[in-house]
Parts: sequence; C-alpha cells; structure tokens
Amino acid sequence: MSQASLQRTVIVVLINIVLVVGLYVFTGNSGVYSFGHPAFAMLGAYVGGLLVMSTELKEVQVPDAPDFLRAIEVSPVLAVLIAGLVAALVAIPIAIPLSRIGGLSAGLATVAMLLSMNVIASEWTDVTRGRRALSSIPTETTLASALFWVFIVLLLAGLHQTSSSGRQLRASRDDEIAAAASGVRTPLLRGRAFVLSAFVTGVGGALFGMFLGSVSPSVFYLDYTFIVIAMLVVGGAHSLTGAVLGAAVIGILQGVPAPRRGRQPVGARHPVSSRVGEHRTRRPPDRHPRPAASGPEWRSRAPMVALAPEFGIGGKVRDHPTKDQLLEPRPKLLHRPPHRARQGEGMAVTKIEIATSNERLSSPVAMDDYVVASQEG
Repeated sequence: MSQASLQRTVIVVLINIVLVVGLYVFTGNSGVYSFGHPAFAMLGAYVGGLLVMSTELKEVQVPDAPDFLRAIEVSPVLAVLIAGLVAALVAIPIAIPLSRIGGLSAGLATVAMLLSMNVIASEWTDVTRGRRALSSIPTETTLASALFWVFIVLLLAGLHQTSSSGRQLRASRDDEIAAAASGVRTPLLRGRAFVLSAFVTGVGGALFGMFLGSVSPSVFYLDYTFIVIAMLVVGGAHSLTGAVLGAAVIGILQGVPAPRRGRQPVGARHPVSSRVGEHRTRRPPDRHPRPAASGPEWRSRAPMVALAPEFGIGGKVRDHPTKDQLLEPRPKLLHRPPHRARQGEGMAVTKIEIATSNERLSSPVAMDDYVVASQEG
C-alpha cells in the first residue's frame, strides 16, 4: 500500500537478505570468508534472465546462443529455482579443492574464482552479450515474490544450521583440531555448505536480475562483494539473525536519499585529478544573454574553461559559446589549440570541450595543468 519508491527499497533489502544469508551458510558456519560469492549471483542473474525472457526477444538479444537456450521460456518461479540449481552445479567442482584449504588461502582462491567468472561473462558474448549487458529482462521480482524467497532461504539456512552436519561444521569452525579428533570430516562438510550457499546466492542473483531488468558483469564484482561482506559482518558473521539484521540495516541506509548539497566547485565534486581542487575557479561575466532552453540537447549553462594560474595569464576565462555553437556536431572531445607558442615560451590550452552529466565526471585527458568549472544542466 506504500509508495513505489519505498516498495523498491524494501525489495532491494529483501534481495540483499537472500544474498547475505547465502554467504552466511558457508562463511558463518565454516569460519572461512569467501570473496567470490557474487560470481554465483551473477551466474544466477544470467540464467534466470535468459530463462524468463521471451523467445522473440532472445532472437534479438542473443541470436548466437545455443538453440535450446533460445527456445526455452519458463515461469519466473521456475527460472529462479533453475538459476539456483545451475549455480550449485557449478559450485560442486569448485568446492572439491576449496574445502581442503582455509584461512587466507581460501579467501584468495575465492577472489580468483570471482575474477575468472567475471572474465568468462565479459567475453562470452554469444550468451551474455559481454560488457554490453543483457537487457530487456522482464522485471518479475515483486514484493510478494521477494518475501516468498526470503522465507524459503531462511528455512533452508535454519535447517542446515541445526542439522547434524551444520553443528559439526560449526564445531570445526571453533576448533578444527578438536573436531577432527572427534571424527568430524571438515572438508566434506565445508563442501556441502559451499554448494548450498551457492544455490541460495544464485537464487538471490536471479531475483536481482529480474528486479533490475538488465545484467552486466560489472554489477556483481568487487564493489558488490565488499558490500555483501559488510552486511554480514555488521550484523554478526556467526549468527543467522545477525546476517538478516545487517542486510536490513545497510539496505535501509542505502535507500535513504542523500541531502541536497549547496553549490560546490567542480574540482571538489568530481575528482578528475589530484590537482583540480587546488586552484580556485573564476566565473566569467554574462556578456551574452543565454538563450531559452529548447530541446533535450540544450544545457542551462555552457561548459567553461579557466586556465590555471601557472600559465601566467591571470586565470582568463573564455566567453560562453552560443546555442548554435553548442548544438553543432563535435566529432572530437578535445580540440588542439589553434596555434602553438614560439619556441621558449609556454603553451596554454585555449579550448576544451567536455560533456558532463549528473554522474561522475570522467576525463579523457590529464587535468594537471588546468581547471574545469561548469554548472550542471
């Protein structure tokens, strides 16, 4: 009954709970930290997205995929279940060597797994479309479906934790030598927990893919890895309740909108280089009236460039270009100066054109010798 934005925040929190509980099933019970579980989430997102996508759309998105993959189309619930099973099958050969190591060695091995699967997803363009992202996935993850899978995941994690194998695994986490002396087969128990953890994480990845509507390898990479681990650690890595609480708290904090800031220098807001913030920018006088906004391509203020003080020209700023100059085609982002200085004199960049948006400013050139000042449109 709430607003759509609040519902989306709650859905994201529920998906994070599934992913954190998936990590807890292995890390919380075995004591071995895994930095590669987002790889199973990525696998589940791709599998679930391809299975729920219509056959007509797959002919356009992945025309070179295998015939059986382009011909199959299942319901969202079955797609999520199959995605989890595929992630578990992929985890079986990985669990065989991984279950016999622990500590830092196991963490590095999981990082290598994440890097390897990211490269595979980025280069297997016939199925994943590579870095272009698999888009147009039906957004089938609703509040009800997310709650349903959270209940299923918590039930599986709770049953595993209280089972005989779960208690033995937790005993090996507390004292591996004493557990081995008591007859606990630690590698086998770790392998079982790793496969079950991969299943749960694959389910969470499929839900996330059907929520976003697109999947790319960059979504499930190192940034997301550390976020999921932080959620587990904040609530308590050795507690199922703590895993749920940590995912909920951090997910809610991520959903809170940031306060509106006042106007700041571009050098402070966009870290183009380490020296941009060291110079003070100067705003040019309005010598020419700005035309009224018309069309999506027109920005409220044209970018302007202030030369750095070390050029010795007093921070001279170019005038604003007209609307026609801004809308004319620009085949190159950076233009060379119209002339070069004589030998023995310093060179000054006299014209720079940079297209900015509300996202992070990405510079194609080294910004060590000049300052860019602009106002977002």
